[in-house]
Amino acid sequence: MKQRNFFAVLWLACSLSLSAQTQQGYVKTLGRPNQQGRALSGVSIRVKGGHNAVLSGQDGKFEMPMPGKKVGDAFSLQQVQKSGYDLKDKGVVGRQYAYSDKVPLTLVMLSRSDYQQDKQQIENHIYAAVEKRYKSDLSCLEQQLSSHQIATEQYRQQLQQLQDGFGKIQDLVDGLADHYALVDYDELDEREREITLAIERGDLEQADQLLQQMNIQQRAQDIADRLKKGQALREEAQQDLVEVLKRQEKDAEYLYQLYTIALARFDNEKARFYIETRAELDSTNVEWQIEAGQFLSEYLADYDKALQLSNRGLRQARLRYGEISEPTALAYFKIGGIFEEQKNYPLTLEYFQKALDIRQQLEPQEPLLIANCYVALGGVFAMQGDYSQGMEYIDKAFEIRKELLNPIHDDIAEIYYNFAFIQTQFGEYAEAVKNYQLAADILILLHGENYIHVADAYHNMASMYLTMGDLEHAETYTQKAYEIRKRLFGDKHPTVAESLDAWGKLYLQKAIFDESLHYYQQALAIRQDVFGDTNPLVATSYVNVGTVCANKGDFAKGLEFFQSALDINRKVLNASHPNLGANYLNMAICYYSQGHHEKARETLKQAMAVYESMKGGGFAELALCWHLTGEAYNAEGNLEEAAQAYLCAEEICESLYGKHHAKTAAENLNAGFMYYKMEDYPTAIAFFILSLDAYTKAEGNHDEEIQQTAALLELSYQKHLEKHPDDQKMRKDYQDFQKAMK
Repeated sequence: MKQRNFFAVLWLACSLSLSAQTQQGYVKTLGRPNQQGRALSGVSIRVKGGHNAVLSGQDGKFEMPMPGKKVGDAFSLQQVQKSGYDLKDKGVVGRQYAYSDKVPLTLVMLSRSDYQQDKQQIENHIYAAVEKRYKSDLSCLEQQLSSHQIATEQYRQQLQQLQDGFGKIQDLVDGLADHYALVDYDELDEREREITLAIERGDLEQADQLLQQMNIQQRAQDIADRLKKGQALREEAQQDLVEVLKRQEKDAEYLYQLYTIALARFDNEKARFYIETRAELDSTNVEWQIEAGQFLSEYLADYDKALQLSNRGLRQARLRYGEISEPTALAYFKIGGIFEEQKNYPLTLEYFQKALDIRQQLEPQEPLLIANCYVALGGVFAMQGDYSQGMEYIDKAFEIRKELLNPIHDDIAEIYYNFAFIQTQFGEYAEAVKNYQLAADILILLHGENYIHVADAYHNMASMYLTMGDLEHAETYTQKAYEIRKRLFGDKHPTVAESLDAWGKLYLQKAIFDESLHYYQQALAIRQDVFGDTNPLVATSYVNVGTVCANKGDFAKGLEFFQSALDINRKVLNASHPNLGANYLNMAICYYSQGHHEKARETLKQAMAVYESMKGGGFAELALCWHLTGEAYNAEGNLEEAAQAYLCAEEICESLYGKHHAKTAAENLNAGFMYYKMEDYPTAIAFFILSLDAYTKAEGNHDEEIQQTAALLELSYQKHLEKHPDDQKMRKDYQDFQKAMK
């Protein structure tokens, strides 16, 4: 009996010991302005190294066994999952926590559908506030110029800064909206709720007034001092450190709010101070380092400091979460973005690829994050002219996004836009128009038509219609893009100059040269005011003005403008940039038109060297270069070389458009005519037959070309048979041709 009681006591003691080694926890939803967070049941939580997951109960509470752990020992979570929900802080998984038998672990999760809705609303509000501020600042700047309060050069610099700020903040609005959509209102006091809600509504002035009532810089210094004291007392006062960290997070949030307002006001220096101060509050906080690095890179081009902070974030991510973790992948991804800003494409690809490799190894995988890597990689390949590889990655991203996202989503619009851009490089203009329209439709549903990226889509659609010769639709979409851009930016913005270029091209194609020149000169004036004289966009305007001069027959004047463009582009572009190829091509056309055929051929070789150095692009331009080379040889009387040049053009056209395309047919016709002039009639006949077959099967009406080709084919048969009357096979072929033409 005594023995039995003894074991009973021992068993009870063991049971008590095991129950004490349990980490208590609570799972709740995100608190939002109109709804408090609530207990979340059915969440699966697993400790790293543990065999079984635990589930949160109806009250959101859970208990995780911690066998063998002492208070203060480290543990980390391997899994926190519930269908339709995500962790507010994805870094929770993999992060080290100190086991406590007194302090419960609180996990916050958010509904994916609610999050997307909140984020979209906040994004629209912040964007509207930024747009309003931009217009106000632009109006003030123009008034200062007109009243001679500032000089022209000072106006130009401030205008450039203002326009750069507005252009770049669009890329950060998504991040700002994401930040505020993740704010847990349950953790805020009344003043904090008021400030955050004002920012979410886009009422930045009210938020600023509330924030300025606090001495945020002194608070930041105070919290840094408290943090040092808290770290020194870690072992003996763990709870004190927890309180210090909570206060630190609140002050960091105030800094972020001030940063948001400074951005909206295009006050980059204040924004820099706030975001860098937040980063220095806790140099181990991965997110704070990365966000500061992104701002410094995109807004201030301070790449050295941006890389310093981002690499610090990367080191902390690897130290705290390990190499194979989402924080580490994010750090690699953001560093890749900094290298992309510097146009350092080899390092950009290296870091994007590292991010992709990690995300593909994570369990469970986050497909949308993998898709982001695909989009980034595809964009870099396309920027380098490797359009095939670019399209491959964009395709992969699309398959993931269309499966997981609502069809009406900015990320889906981005994919359609990328598709269209790459299709343009392959000459697939009709398909490009469809994808630009799909992107525009989505963006209009999300943001309304008065949105910058809607204007961008319309502008590109106009360009595609113009290329296809559909002048009516080209004019419609040029007008739409122009009106949106003027409403958003006023009269002196680079994107408005881009729309003026579109008008110039439209009137050029209509052969209304004076109107075309008028619009091109307006665009040139804007670009010179904004950028000065040494800029690729100024070079583009020189090319456009030169093109009108050349079309009016003033080739000498056209050459002057083309040479000015070339001088700029040689300084600022790499040797394989397509703009350089276009410069040489335009100059060659002028030389040819002036009768300088040898100089035209030499310049065409320079153009071809550029297009041949591009990966996956430049094919249509290369075909044109070969065609013009053939024209130059023909004009010189060098018929054999001319024929070979036309055939080089034909080979490219066939690979681009197929055998039965008007462009392929035209080059076969040109080659055949060279052999006809050389009196090599059998060879001429062979090429005329290919041309006639292609014109007959090509899309569109080609009656005139068919009649011309058939006439040359008949003459070739007759000429050959006059010289070789005994050639029975050719005579039979001629008779068959005559029957077919009847």
